[in-house]
Amino acid sequence: MAISIPAGQAWLGNDGKWSTFTFNIGQPAQTVNVIPYSGGSTFWVVDNQACSNASDTAYGPNPSEYTAGRGNLFDSGPSYNYVPFGIFELPFSPAEASIGYQANAHVGTDSVTFAGNDLPPIKDQIVAGYISTFPFLGLVGLSAYSTNVRSFNESNESMLQTLKSEKAISSAYYGFQAGAYHRNFPGSLTFGGYDATRGNEIDALTIRLNSDWQQDLQLMISGIAIKNSTGLNVSNGPFGDPIPALIDSIVPEIWLPRSICAIFEFAFGLTWNETLQYYLINDTQYQTLRTQDAKVTFTLQANSSSNSKTEIVLPYAAFDFELSYPLANITDDTTTLRYFPLRRANESQRNILGRTLLQEAYEYLAVDYESEAGLFTISPAQWPSTTGYTPDLKTAAGVRIDSTNSTGDTKTRDSNRTGTIVGIVLAIVALLAFLIGMSYCWKKRRRQKTRARLQAAMDAADAEIREAHAHDQAKRKAELDATGTARGIPKERQELDGGGGSHLQKITALLEDAAELDDCGIREVPEHRSPVEVGGNYIPVELPTHDADTYFEGQRARYAAPTSD
Repeated sequence: MAISIPAGQAWLGNDGKWSTFTFNIGQPAQTVNVIPYSGGSTFWVVDNQACSNASDTAYGPNPSEYTAGRGNLFDSGPSYNYVPFGIFELPFSPAEASIGYQANAHVGTDSVTFAGNDLPPIKDQIVAGYISTFPFLGLVGLSAYSTNVRSFNESNESMLQTLKSEKAISSAYYGFQAGAYHRNFPGSLTFGGYDATRGNEIDALTIRLNSDWQQDLQLMISGIAIKNSTGLNVSNGPFGDPIPALIDSIVPEIWLPRSICAIFEFAFGLTWNETLQYYLINDTQYQTLRTQDAKVTFTLQANSSSNSKTEIVLPYAAFDFELSYPLANITDDTTTLRYFPLRRANESQRNILGRTLLQEAYEYLAVDYESEAGLFTISPAQWPSTTGYTPDLKTAAGVRIDSTNSTGDTKTRDSNRTGTIVGIVLAIVALLAFLIGMSYCWKKRRRQKTRARLQAAMDAADAEIREAHAHDQAKRKAELDATGTARGIPKERQELDGGGGSHLQKITALLEDAAELDDCGIREVPEHRSPVEVGGNYIPVELPTHDADTYFEGQRARYAAPTSD
């Protein structure tokens, strides 16, 4: 069972026009337009206090335009379902933080519903309200990871997990296509499976998830080719070996090393603005580039040794974007700057394929959380003949990882995975039974040998004591009868020879040896065992809350340590 979430009508953003999805949060419901976030598992919405900040600067007397431009604002006050947790720092990934993402948020739980869908409300979802303009639009997390906010012992299920727990979907999968403004075709979002109409299954590339939960959508770029109508053909450029990159839908641009950006600079005549840190496009360039209608092909593969590849082709129109307030030092709501959505990544930053690439790519994630194995798939996007098409929903159950495939990529489907698991479990049980039986027999033999040795030693000690006693009796002299003697000389009584204490030592040693035995068997005690530290229960880490007067000020506690249930 899978659910298709229809895209909203709004194309929003201050770094491009992006297809948004509409959700209702709280009770009474407040409508927000957000973009899907592949790296998150909670709702991040723009807090209502953001409007008051903006109305004093760029938007002046038109705060309603700012509110609509950010996908509407969320006010937790009127919602009687809202449970506040406090103010925390949003858990951006290291790659996102390295390019400037940072924000504090007012975090709590509330109910969420899909606009245009008759599903019941999804309760107790983490909702984080922030006022930062970076990111400009709110986000809906797609990941299935749980979230820890107030303590390590208390976790909240993601929306994907909750849908699966409530049997609204059959599996913890999702499919996402960002949509393309230049095609006037909105995005696609599916929970519990994917929409086969929007992805090319034949040319799909399936890859193992990275072990880092915040950067799990990692692949390799093995080639970049740029062609245009004038005969330009730039291929691969200065790099020959594949380079790693992350897929991250929170980031609008494509981030690549400076040496790779040089390919685009040559092909499109781009000039890097050091002050603004953007590739700006003037009017003359814009007209030329639209006429040349170049196409950029990204060749992607699972890793450097993989043979499976796919190609994502982007027309120049997919790079035709504008910047607006407050990016590029823009201070009013009327100024815009054309730019090319490519950014230079320095040595401390990761290569990122953001929403620009996802306009022409379809990404769906297939994760088996029970076995802690996971796959994600990326393919070229497909465009139905009309936006009113009927989605072809498919559940992703049956996807498995081929453990013998060392390259990290696979296109295998197996619906008999349960039988394999049962066979493995039975083999493990049989092995454990064998080991337990061997251990019992070994202990029994050791116990018998030790008891026999102890009995023999005690018999020998008893015989030695008897012999010593007989020898002592032979040495002893009889006392003389002095009754008939004129003068008798008293003699001291002879004491038995103790043998230097040897008998006592042997008996003591035997008793110590016997102490190793108990009713169950032998206790082997190593001579040099290190002390064992026995820990108690974890003490919950209570993250601080703050008064309204200090709302969003200063550094806050960070949340979102994931747990895999």
